[in-house]
Amino acid sequence: LNYGSAGNASANHLATERFSYMAGIKMVHIPYKGGGPAVLSLVGGETAILFATIPSSIQHFQTGKLIALAVSSLKRNVALPAVPSIAEAAIPGFEAIEWNGVVVPAGTPPAVIGRLHQALVKALSIPEVKERIVGLGADPVGNSPQEFSAFIKKEIATWSKVIKEVGITVE
Repeated sequence: LNYGSAGNASANHLATERFSYMAGIKMVHIPYKGGGPAVLSLVGGETAILFATIPSSIQHFQTGKLIALAVSSLKRNVALPAVPSIAEAAIPGFEAIEWNGVVVPAGTPPAVIGRLHQALVKALSIPEVKERIVGLGADPVGNSPQEFSAFIKKEIATWSKVIKEVGITVE
């Protein structure tokens, strides 16, 4: 069984390796130069499976070119409510989410961080903005800078452990 990814040590490479490790399934990694080519490799039949982001692949689900088997968040995604999570369907506790966040250089004055945070929370509260983000399969959070910092630290610890467990190296 082969799988594509957006490249060696990419988020979907790590997610698939974690899944493979936890499920006890051996898969062969085929790295591509980006998420777009990885999705197209699956659509074209070059690969058998892909941990794809919902925004990069939802159009292919809607046209029937791809079938969503499961989502890698702990719970079902609002954009694909009929699709179970891996944690729900097969491996309790499995989670591998891709996320985006707004970051600033170290040493940015707290007042600037506060104003930026307020503007982001305000933007995420606009119904049209939230609908657009959710429609793409993302989950707008808008938590505090401290909560986001703690989340990043947790992610680094989690994925460092995965990288060591499965022996991923960057070429």
